[in-house]
Amino acid sequence: MRQTVIDAFNDWDIIYQASQADNIGRSARMSEQSALRHLIQATIPDLLVSELTILSVDDMCEKMRRGGWIVNAKGRRAVPYSAETYNKLLDRMKNFCKWLVKYRDLPFASYQAISLVDRARSGRNGVKVTKPVAPVLWSQVELLKPYMAPIAYDLFHLQYLGGMRPSEAIRFRFQDVEFASADAWIYSPPEHKKKKYGQVRTIFLGPRCQALLDPYMDLGSTRYLFPSDLVKLQEWQIREGKRVNDNLDRHGSQGQLIENKEIVYRQLSRYVVHAVQRAKEAGVNVEVFAPNQLRHGRATEVRERYDSLEAAAVFIQDTTSVAAIYAEKSKAFGLQIAREIA
Repeated sequence: MRQTVIDAFNDWDIIYQASQADNIGRSARMSEQSALRHLIQATIPDLLVSELTILSVDDMCEKMRRGGWIVNAKGRRAVPYSAETYNKLLDRMKNFCKWLVKYRDLPFASYQAISLVDRARSGRNGVKVTKPVAPVLWSQVELLKPYMAPIAYDLFHLQYLGGMRPSEAIRFRFQDVEFASADAWIYSPPEHKKKKYGQVRTIFLGPRCQALLDPYMDLGSTRYLFPSDLVKLQEWQIREGKRVNDNLDRHGSQGQLIENKEIVYRQLSRYVVHAVQRAKEAGVNVEVFAPNQLRHGRATEVRERYDSLEAAAVFIQDTTSVAAIYAEKSKAFGLQIAREIA
């Protein structure tokens, strides 16, 4: 079967997308798929599968070192890839080549050679040096409250108080909450970043989280608290200067039910950019942040308050104290911290 690499990639992409339909982090993986497609189109658009060699993949790697298109909170621009992004795309290309051996006519010897292409290290081989994720404190986010959709603000507030990853706040539902006591709840998201390693994620919710969640209690246990459609509606109403809809389960003149669909991470980043733009137009000095920086900010706050790395590790379940995270003693410590500050 004589087929070009890009046509074969499109076939593989259909199968891959179907396999990722309900998986957490799907948006990021689809972005990686799109980036790899652009790389193939830019470097080997007409190459046949049977002619794919290690030299072809080296050309793609050189393209990544020179700069590729990325989209983030600062817009769409061409920059050199970081080592992490470079390696993700290279690994994805190797997986694609494995599929080509099984289902197309790529010679196995070519795949073996391609699999030997070295991964990058930060600051070497021409890849960009990445800076550590900087923390963002809540005092900065509070400045955006008048310029942000209320439900998006609540999402960020819950994420910060609970030390959550963005995906864990996005998919928050009451059916995943254990009401352990009157002043401390435990949220266990069924899907999370470390699930593939067999880890259980435990998030502690104290009185401040409970007060934040109280208006949402009547929405039912299976409803995502921060549905995409409602955030879009409120964002549009703020942009157009209209009264913001405060009904959490219905919208529109006919009172249609809100679709139970979670927000995509990229949407969150966009809402932050829009809120910052509106704030700056009003003379407020605030900078754009990535949603994941809130978790780092919370860890910094917990560490400073308790003068303890263990406290931060237990509360946000950082990998610096994996053994302690799952001990009953640490669970009690996490609940204590939640009662005091969350």
